[in-house]
Amino acid sequence: MIAEEADLAEKKETLATATAKAAATLHALNLAKARLAALEATQPTDRTQRLQLNRLS
Repeated sequence: MIAEEADLAEKKETLATATAKAAATLHALNLAKARLAALEATQPTDRTQRLQLNRLS
């Protein structure tokens, strides 16, 4: 019985670790998505705007 409990505890720990890693990965992806959206929001959307900005630089 003790061996089974130890095995179950190890499996729970493995699952908790995998869950934490998945949550951290999802958080990082959400941050990257937000950064990309912010970057896209500040970029000119049409050709005329891009050409005007190119002339200024």
